[in-house]
Amino acid sequence: MNLFRLLTDIRELPSIPHLDIDLDHQGIDGNEPFYLEVITEFYLSAVKYHPLFPLISRLKYGVAVNPLPGDYQAYLPI
Repeated sequence: MNLFRLLTDIRELPSIPHLDIDLDHQGIDGNEPFYLEVITEFYLSAVKYHPLFPLISRLKYGVAVNPLPGDYQAYLPI
């Protein structure tokens, strides 16, 4: 990666779309006990610092999201 491309990417970071993902930690009542363990483990791995870029969190940038229709049969026919 050349320096110009790196600087361009850094300048674009504030303008990229922002997405919040709710792991529904408050809604664990009535779920299997492993659910709390799974979401806690995922959260801790997501906020851990990136091994190559120690100034940013591991999953803070670079996620692609595809909007899905409300009915799962529209995108996952069985």
